[in-house]
Amino acid sequence: MFPVELPGAKNSPVTRPGLTAGMQNVAMHDSTTDAFLREILRAANAVRARHRASPLRLNDDLIRYAKSRVREVSQGMGPDKVVRRKTSEVLYWGSTGLRLSEAADARGAVDRWYAEVTEYDFDHPGFSPRTGHFTQLVWQGSTHIGAARAIGGTPGKYETYIAVEFEKAGNIDGEFEQNVSPASHMTRGAPWSRLCPW
Repeated sequence: MFPVELPGAKNSPVTRPGLTAGMQNVAMHDSTTDAFLREILRAANAVRARHRASPLRLNDDLIRYAKSRVREVSQGMGPDKVVRRKTSEVLYWGSTGLRLSEAADARGAVDRWYAEVTEYDFDHPGFSPRTGHFTQLVWQGSTHIGAARAIGGTPGKYETYIAVEFEKAGNIDGEFEQNVSPASHMTRGAPWSRLCPW
């Protein structure tokens, strides 16, 4: 799962996580389908509903931007790049040695991001690299998303990259308390590990 530190300077050829030098030029292809977009929207909105955040809506401009970002990230050129102004981003990377058809799905990515809720301190709200995916996911001020997925690899080493772009941007210093609420069935100070079934 991103964020991962990838070696190399911005916009230079770098090694993708876990790949050998001979596999670097394996093409990743866009697998952003309408079904994928519906699934990621449904999964994100289900999580947001738990935290009393309004449902997100898909935005065509953000979908195009997410496709450009997932292309950059899958080529090793974009994880450290500054995201465009007024936009926040969450990234996912997964790898399997099984079949390409078993690429990570939208629900799996949202579940991984949401799992960070167990680390978030609602009594002392603020940003942490350990919970940044979760806080952006439920950020009440965000209203629109665009998403994209790229998959590819070789037999025995398949990868999935997912990028989700949010507007209005979240994870803003000083705005966590009003934008990241505890789940509706819990109260501040409660043991948050009970929120996740895993």
